[in-house]
Amino acid sequence: MKETKLLVILYDAIVNYPKTIRVIAYSYKRMFAYTLVLVVLASIPNFLDTLKVFELMATNGQSIANQIPAYEVTDGKMTASGTDGFIYKTDLMTYAYDPDNSITTDEVTTGNGTLITLENNTDNVTLTIMGQAMVFTYDQLASSGTSEGLKTVVTAMSTLNLAYYPLVFIMVAIGNLFNILLAAVMIALVIGLLPDAIRLRLKFKMRLHLAIVSITMPLLVITICNLFGLYAIYQLELMYLFALVRIWLLIKKVTVIKIPK
Repeated sequence: MKETKLLVILYDAIVNYPKTIRVIAYSYKRMFAYTLVLVVLASIPNFLDTLKVFELMATNGQSIANQIPAYEVTDGKMTASGTDGFIYKTDLMTYAYDPDNSITTDEVTTGNGTLITLENNTDNVTLTIMGQAMVFTYDQLASSGTSEGLKTVVTAMSTLNLAYYPLVFIMVAIGNLFNILLAAVMIALVIGLLPDAIRLRLKFKMRLHLAIVSITMPLLVITICNLFGLYAIYQLELMYLFALVRIWLLIKKVTVIKIPK
């Protein structure tokens, strides 16, 4: 029954918008449940885009692993394999092989827009993730510090296990939940300044519920467009504007009937 009621709200928000005026009497609990429905729908394209980033990272990680030359570690130091130092860059990852400690950090990071950087020199391995560097000696890495071990680490680090997919979706959904609630609160505050809202004495709760259903249509349009890879520069601003106009037109038509005593 609860699912049916939520689908009725969704149907009215899309097809029969004037009837959504009744949501002003709904509880916070029901409207929060409806908001979660919107969050799930809106999270689908974001989740798919996130998976594409992880797929690209897996490809980049495999490319990096293939570039790591064979070397040995003796007494906590890397033994050169005869391969000259080099820097190899991909879309998201950069690898620097520096057997002579001749490559500077600036050379690795200059013009580097990648998220992850791996520097492999004589004394240690430096892993930098979004600007945060972590230095590991070969003794600390043990078997993972060898060329084969490092290849395994890079491959594992850049590959997203299927078991983590639900966690990724939840994280994306939490971000969308915050954005939708923030949008609804902002719209509710602006609506409160309209003469018609003052005339109808709409409390914040009522305006918030109207804001949630009013963003349904533009949110679904944006979601469908995003699924096909179409992104508007000001899509969030357009959603706010559309929702505001929709609520204004709705409450403008509402009349108060005074019952004579």
